[in-house]
Amino acid sequence: RFADDGILHCRTEKEATELLRKDMQERVDYVNKQSKTYNLQLSQNQFDGLFDMVFNKGNILTPGSADFFKSIVNGDSDDVILEGFLQWNKVTVNGVKQFSLGVWRRSYDSAEIFLYGDYTRDDNREPK
Repeated sequence: RFADDGILHCRTEKEATELLRKDMQERVDYVNKQSKTYNLQLSQNQFDGLFDMVFNKGNILTPGSADFFKSIVNGDSDDVILEGFLQWNKVTVNGVKQFSLGVWRRSYDSAEIFLYGDYTRDDNREPK
């Protein structure tokens, strides 16, 4: 339930868990649908990397809206796919998009899950 502050408030832990479960299932269904639409046969880590991107950034799996997804559909090299993931590195502050190191790191982590099955976070990584 949304309060006057626009924030979703749950009354119980069970309600919060159900909301999270529903939200996650919607993202799973979306990744599955897009994978089928673009005839992608995903390994578990590839699915997980795409899920991570979608869960954190929204329903972005279309070749027109996400270069990394276009690269995946086209079968491009790992380097090209990584660069596509890393383009998702901004937040909006006062209506202006700006680089966010945290978002960049999260996108890098999603790419490493997708490309290499590496689920380890590296919070010390810096852009080159």
